[in-house]
Amino acid sequence: MAALAGKEFEFGGFSESFLGHLPGHSSVVESLKKKDWTTYCTCKTQYSHECNSAWTQIRSLIQDDTQEALLEYEQSTHQGLAKDEAEPEKDASSDSTNVEVLVQLRLEFNHRQVRWPGKSFYEKLPKEAKKVTLMHMPYTDEQIQDKKGTTIHQTYDKPTQQNITILLQGYETMLKDICGDCEVIRQHGTQYHDFVKIARHPGPVFCMGSSYCLWAAMANKHGPIYLPTFFAKGEKPTIPGGQGKGVFWNTGEVLASTEIKDFQLKNATQILEWANSH
Repeated sequence: MAALAGKEFEFGGFSESFLGHLPGHSSVVESLKKKDWTTYCTCKTQYSHECNSAWTQIRSLIQDDTQEALLEYEQSTHQGLAKDEAEPEKDASSDSTNVEVLVQLRLEFNHRQVRWPGKSFYEKLPKEAKKVTLMHMPYTDEQIQDKKGTTIHQTYDKPTQQNITILLQGYETMLKDICGDCEVIRQHGTQYHDFVKIARHPGPVFCMGSSYCLWAAMANKHGPIYLPTFFAKGEKPTIPGGQGKGVFWNTGEVLASTEIKDFQLKNATQILEWANSH
């Protein structure tokens, strides 16, 4: 909001992970000033992304500050990705013969902000896609043990693990059906590394109703980025500025995770039946 009002900004800062490297002070950004800045000051919830508010107008600031913070954190802690996973030398999104797509699935099943995509959600998957990476959180005991000593998202009991396995297999099959001959792989990592991969992915990124993916994708300088219409109060505002191929609202159908309720209301097979018919 300070950026739109043409004011300096200062706050106490964060201390955790790369967040500790985000600037605690920002000078006036002339290019972001708006005469009607007060119209973006109507949010009455603690979650700004649920409102059509200032965050939709400062993508260039989000990109620059986030990318710089990630780099500083990695340089200070040596927590960076492997060389072949780091910032790509070439933006693959500009190569129409070698498009790689990143699809993020947040493994939350009773969260009011998380929506599970129907098949129509992936209608914008480029026909020239050669590879689709289905990113998800570690969820099996083995995957979580493999990440021991790092920050993971959460843990799951055995019945939930079984449902998630069926669900991911189903989405993998769905994506293969949509993109034809493209390769579809599944991938999981720590909280930090998954965030970085979204923020640096050199091609299309599809987010479901997860603020985790939202903020990483807003920092991405490649794209295009596809967001569900739940964000910004469903008003689908234009998100201007920044580098890359832009941010677009995905109007494909989605299923609220509160209608799943940790697989009490719908199991994985029933979710997939819904997804494949919507």
